Amino acid sequence: MTKAPQNRILRWVLVASLAVNLLVVGVVAGSFAKTGNGPRGGADLGVGPFVRALDADGRREVLRELRSNRQVSGEFRNLHRQGFRDIIEVLNTEPFDPEAMQALFESQRGQTQAIQAAGQQALLEHLTDMTPEERAAFATRFETEIKRPRGPRRPRSGG
Repeated sequence: MTKAPQNRILRWVLVASLAVNLLVVGVVAGSFAKTGNGPRGGADLGVGPFVRALDADGRREVLRELRSNRQVSGEFRNLHRQGFRDIIEVLNTEPFDPEAMQALFESQRGQTQAIQAAGQQALLEHLTDMTPEERAAFATRFETEIKRPRGPRRPRSGG
């Protein structure tokens, strides 16, 4: 295989990897931006079906715990503010530096994992504090949530 096709393949692999990372960051950012109102409100952080199975008070409590966690707040701000600026800078630099992009992906992955672990810990603490009856009701909602078919999202109107 010649150098040009290898570079082209590497570029597409990196673009695909970037897209997946941005999707993860978007989910995390979206979950923090939600108010907790409505059936889909609250934090997801990689524990989506669990969080969706919580009642509204439970979602608010878990989200409040995450917001009070300085590590999560700091990781999220760093990931959101500087991380994207660095990615844009690397994407606009010629020649493209795959090692620099890989380093950014690794940093982003570590930050995302720290945020996800904190989300799981907050959820675990909430589940531990539940009464047996509350946990049974949660289990029923969770079972319903994981059996529910997931269709494509409807496009947003306007804009």
